[in-house]
Amino acid sequence: MKFNKKNIFKVIVILFILTWTLLPIVWIIMNSFKGGADITAYPPRIVFSPTVENYIQAFQGRQFRVRFFNSLFVASFNTLICLIAGTLGAYGFSRFKIKGKKHILFWIISTRMFPPVVASIPFFIIFNRIGLLNTRVSLIIAYISFNLPLVVWLMKGFIDDVPIAIEEAAQIDGANAFQVFFRVTLPLVKPGLAASAILSFIFSWNEFLFALILTSGRQTTLPVNITEYIRWGEGIFWGEISAVAVIILLPILLLSIFVQKPLVEGLSFRGIK
Repeated sequence: MKFNKKNIFKVIVILFILTWTLLPIVWIIMNSFKGGADITAYPPRIVFSPTVENYIQAFQGRQFRVRFFNSLFVASFNTLICLIAGTLGAYGFSRFKIKGKKHILFWIISTRMFPPVVASIPFFIIFNRIGLLNTRVSLIIAYISFNLPLVVWLMKGFIDDVPIAIEEAAQIDGANAFQVFFRVTLPLVKPGLAASAILSFIFSWNEFLFALILTSGRQTTLPVNITEYIRWGEGIFWGEISAVAVIILLPILLLSIFVQKPLVEGLSFRGIK
């Protein structure tokens, strides 16, 4: 690459964006390996003696493993349900004539437009009356209400790009409607499935507000666990907070690496050529 003024400007912009994006993550990782004196030192210490004591304290913390399992359980089930229901719904909207389809689709996506905090009190009242308050089921239902519309819209775009002629050819060969859907359409929209799954899992895994309001004690998720390291009369345990934050980050990071190719194709809408 020739280093002219235009390319130098691009490099500077890219470096600025990378620094702006990665610096908080790098700083949290560094703090997770610092001792108490190094974390509170001023000016901040870049060179320090690393320790894993923060991670040991995090794993030995109040019900850490239970809440890690809660986060994994809720995020996984929410993603699975949203993928199944969302893909079927998207296929119906894409392939069948439905009266008022545009209005229904707009109503579906409009549920993503208002702040989640608006729905927190109604959810709390409803779950309290039906006996689901402080359960993992309440979180799964709450997350589905926000992730399902996203999956429907994402998957509809991918299914629209699949030529109907391919499905008609499979039907001529003797395939029924279910065989056409599972053996023809789904394999062609794998990038969309990957993108929808990753986004649904991330939104559920990182969600804090509903987990804080709808659950307590052993039923809360890992993001809520961070608040327990802010203790009145004792102080803020930044090392343990950073360690838990890194632990929360790792599953998303590893999952994104393993499905990076279909995820990029899905988010750039290049899955169907």
